[in-house]
Amino acid sequence: MLFKSIFLLALLTASGQAAEKQTLTYALSQSIENIGGNDVALADVDNDKDLDIVVANGLWNRALPSKVFRNEGLGKFDIHPQLIGKAKSNSVSVADIDGNGQPDILFANGDWNNGDNSRIWWNDGLGNYRENLKFSESSNASSAALGDINGDGLLDVIMANHPYSDNAGGDDLIWINKGNRVFEKSDQVLGEPVAARRVKIIDANNDNHLDAIVLNGNAKNRLWINNGKGILSKLYADLGQGENIDFALGDINSDANPDIVIAKGAWGKQPKGIEIWLNGGNGKFIKSQAIGQNDCYGVVISDLNNDFLPDVIAVNSKDQPNQIFFNAGQGKFVDSAVDIGMGGNKVTVGDVNQDNLQDIIIVDEQNVKIYLQVDTAHLLL
Repeated sequence: MLFKSIFLLALLTASGQAAEKQTLTYALSQSIENIGGNDVALADVDNDKDLDIVVANGLWNRALPSKVFRNEGLGKFDIHPQLIGKAKSNSVSVADIDGNGQPDILFANGDWNNGDNSRIWWNDGLGNYRENLKFSESSNASSAALGDINGDGLLDVIMANHPYSDNAGGDDLIWINKGNRVFEKSDQVLGEPVAARRVKIIDANNDNHLDAIVLNGNAKNRLWINNGKGILSKLYADLGQGENIDFALGDINSDANPDIVIAKGAWGKQPKGIEIWLNGGNGKFIKSQAIGQNDCYGVVISDLNNDFLPDVIAVNSKDQPNQIFFNAGQGKFVDSAVDIGMGGNKVTVGDVNQDNLQDIIIVDEQNVKIYLQVDTAHLLL
């Protein structure tokens, strides 16, 4: 009898856990027309205690204004956005760059033939962006990341650049923050030109100095290790082959080391889906899993189901379903089959309606889509 009771309790517990994951539901609350969305970020730009949406826009053959969509409360966004600049903006980062307590915006701008100047747009304290810093050197920037590279307490910039159509240019560059809204190009050039897709800054080897990872398209990815004085030394990171288009960083196996999730298969190339690379603690990564068969363009990590394990959200080609992969522990993931629409260029996650649940924002070439997580636990009460 005792054995049966224990077995029944275990069965009910397992069923409850499975049901909890199955009840994770997202509803498309708003779809806002926006042409040429390449990247997206969330930040409270106007200090009203809710998250606003910042979108980097641009088509391959046309410069477009990027946009800020203000949150009017409860995750409802103003359909008349603030327009910022006009460029082929490929990535966006939001942070307080000048140290005045207001979130500024960094757009990485590029042009296949002629290059462009990336820009930082300064927040005036009311969420307006009228003044900007133009980086002095034109390039075909595919991505930019912010971090204190030289340990002086100021956010520096690493710019990942793609070669031009004639294969000229393409060096990845470091811009040092000198304070007072001034940046100076470092003498350090991060390697020979390759097709850089994405750059992120993180302490990869746990030495308390920020390193850089540059993801390249169909080429070796690069891990740049910081010597503690802002000088980066190149390591070729063994992070697989294929068309690498985006990646996300986070501790997915709970060992206090930042791991990597890579989006694969853009433009129909092999391999497809996402790859999970676990950090051994010294900046060396081991592939633990490849999952999914879609052409993936954007990926982000966040704990969606409140089990204290970060999950993965992937957005795919326009004719393919986007995916949520639940973390099953030990760095292994399973496809949740949760519906979050079809297709996207990039994705971000945050609580936009202040219900303590993680919502999903997806941008593609035509729309900004806001998916709110439905609190099914309370709906069932």
